[in-house]
Amino acid sequence: MSAKAERRTYDSIGSAIETLEKTLAAYPQPPQPPVHGLRVSEIIVCETLFQRRDQWANKLGREEHIRELKRAIKDDPTGMEPIDVWWGGDGWYLVDGHHRHQAYERLSFTGRVPVRVVSGSLNAALAHVGLSNTRNKLPMNNAERMTLAVFYVCLMPEKSLREIAKISGVGKTQVAKIRKAVDQLVSEGHRRMSLADESWESIRRQCNNFEPGERDYDLETRMKANDIKEALKPVLGRTPHFQTEAMIMALMELSPQLWRSISDIAIHRHEAEDDIDEEDLEY
Repeated sequence: MSAKAERRTYDSIGSAIETLEKTLAAYPQPPQPPVHGLRVSEIIVCETLFQRRDQWANKLGREEHIRELKRAIKDDPTGMEPIDVWWGGDGWYLVDGHHRHQAYERLSFTGRVPVRVVSGSLNAALAHVGLSNTRNKLPMNNAERMTLAVFYVCLMPEKSLREIAKISGVGKTQVAKIRKAVDQLVSEGHRRMSLADESWESIRRQCNNFEPGERDYDLETRMKANDIKEALKPVLGRTPHFQTEAMIMALMELSPQLWRSISDIAIHRHEAEDDIDEEDLEY
């Protein structure tokens, strides 16, 4: 029996949504929930829609995360957190848990994978992608969350700034900035659905609305972050998360003020994530 999942790729988010909507219209009634789990081969992977991470960023971190998940599965195959799936008309689609799913797949796991069903519309499944990215999983970075907000602003224009902020994990001010940029591009003739495929950086560049001499602080910060990351790689090695205490000690000795600033930001993000309440949203 194959331990490989079916993967469906599309040229764009728009074509993926169009295909799924037609399938749902033809087969609207979902089957009984798979209470005993699903085999890896029974789960459909559609990263075009449901994997909103930058697959080229932090590849070492992602691979290490998958290796850790493989070890956990070997230790206790039934003890893993369930993978979230949604009925898309012709099968169960992977909505959240891509790294766990890859770990099962790489192990050629032939048993049943524990799953949790996401019910509701396609929009409900798409919103779940952002809401499910919690602290106990490999977190999205800021650029990924901003691009996730672009995705929701383009696909769900009827939602409020607060709703988009909750499902994307970015602030309302940032969502307002994204909405303004997207609306500008739409007014210039761009298709909203096509813009859903773009990153926030690409949207900003297309808007070309910087004043002469205005500094692009986001780009400067990204470039500086890359410099710091490259400098730390040789010191921290392939498992930087094992060096947490040493890293904290080094930062505190280097600059107590820097450490306090990092701590304040971490606390703020922690509180912001705690505020995310799925029940506040209406689909």
